[in-house]
Amino acid sequence: MELFFDHCPAKIVAITGADGKATSTTLASLFLAAEYGENHVYVGGNIGQPLLPRVKEMTENDFAVVELSSFQLMTMKKAPDIAIITNITPNHLNWHTGMDEYTRAKEDVFLNMKPGQRIVLNSRDKVSREIVGDVPEGVETLFFAGKGTCARKGIIYREGKEIMPVSDIFIRGRHNVENYEGVIAALGDMVSADKIAKIAREFKGVEHRIEYVRTHKGVEYYNSSIDSTPTRTAACLRSFSKKVIVICCGRDKHLPLDPLLDALEKKAKAVVVSGEAMDLIGDAVEKARAEGRKMPPCAKIPGFRTAVEFAALIAKEGDTVVLSPACTSFDAFRNFEERGKRFKKIIMELE
Repeated sequence: MELFFDHCPAKIVAITGADGKATSTTLASLFLAAEYGENHVYVGGNIGQPLLPRVKEMTENDFAVVELSSFQLMTMKKAPDIAIITNITPNHLNWHTGMDEYTRAKEDVFLNMKPGQRIVLNSRDKVSREIVGDVPEGVETLFFAGKGTCARKGIIYREGKEIMPVSDIFIRGRHNVENYEGVIAALGDMVSADKIAKIAREFKGVEHRIEYVRTHKGVEYYNSSIDSTPTRTAACLRSFSKKVIVICCGRDKHLPLDPLLDALEKKAKAVVVSGEAMDLIGDAVEKARAEGRKMPPCAKIPGFRTAVEFAALIAKEGDTVVLSPACTSFDAFRNFEERGKRFKKIIMELE
């Protein structure tokens, strides 16, 4: 990625954070393509195709929109023209030495910025508010979700200017409203409000992120395989207006389970746990129940297919079943995409 930054003539827009990176990256690319043409926008980094082989195609009139992970940022000594940090919550602590190293990796997206470049931070995120003091002098610092660009009374505003109604956003969830707020703040007047609103009405979301699969025998099924942390699963469950049957599975990332337990207590009708973290999550649910919390019924079902089929079996007409694992996929799959595709295949095969 650093070699790409060295040679890229285009304006670079970089997105990082614990959650929302891919959706925000996709939104930024769609907004810019709508305003300047698809042939002037390149998307890559931790998403899509490698951009380094395409650098000779790019010009100073183009945009490179890149998603950057903490792994990519760990050694980064270059800076984008515009950057968004969606949020900083515990993630990848099975790989990083701790939260301090993970946070520092995220900061690397702006630590080498020069005056006139722009960093956009989430004012609702505690860690993001704490690191603002590390932004280099002269770098434009903007906030979203609370001040600057924010949603008030059903309308998204950018620096006091009305952009669009929140109801225009097709994809569900408060976290997706924040994704829009962050990208709108980052791009500023580069993209017109009417183009933003049009995309909001048409954009159906990125695959594996609260992705509607089908309705079968009156039961709705959603694939949110990207949810590899407790906080992502919590955000997913909050996006539904009623309690859902949730499937949690995979390999633990050594992250606190409190956000998951809170979400399951409030938003889950039942939970099915599977994979390497089956006992960890299942036992945590039962411990919380023993402590007097109103936890949903919890079934431990070894085997991914069996767990999905069991969730379908206990679902009644009017219910919603969601794959929102809260863990990585690496106990049984190469990546979260493979896990999500397997889930969708199983659901489509239900008779």
